[in-house]
Amino acid sequence: MCNTACPGNTWPKWWHKVKEDPCSEIRADRDRHKGWLEHTETDLANWKGWFSDLEKERKRYKGLYEDEKDETESLGRELAARDSAITKLTKDVGTARLERDNFREQVKKEVNKLVKERVAWNKKKDGFNTELLRQLALIKEQETEIKLLSYLKNSVAYKVGRFIVELITSLRGGDGK
Repeated sequence: MCNTACPGNTWPKWWHKVKEDPCSEIRADRDRHKGWLEHTETDLANWKGWFSDLEKERKRYKGLYEDEKDETESLGRELAARDSAITKLTKDVGTARLERDNFREQVKKEVNKLVKERVAWNKKKDGFNTELLRQLALIKEQETEIKLLSYLKNSVAYKVGRFIVELITSLRGGDGK
């Protein structure tokens, strides 16, 4: 189904080659990867520093977001900080295009998340304002009803009606029917 290390029907030729120089394949692999092996430690140290810088930037962004109270200003500062961070990382990384693009995608996702949160917050705020206006209208209606009832209670017709009810109640013997 696929190639393997087994020499197959070329075994006699392979065995003769192995008998003459058993380490030839190992030397060929070593020579092929020698340049890569020489620079691995330096590259790893550079990447470690880069990832450390990314972690510091992540912590800084998290602090900015948590400390911010006004969402509009927070979003503006966050976008400016991320744009400057992207510019700095683009200059510093240079050869790491794939990593840079992945970081940009993360930033876009986080910015989109912040924008969606802002839109949701505005919808909640608008809903709250609508409910507040509805409650104020109800309060005004109730104030009008209270004024009307107060007026009716103090009117002569109300007092006469009340007197008639009390008179009939006393004439019937006070049973209230």
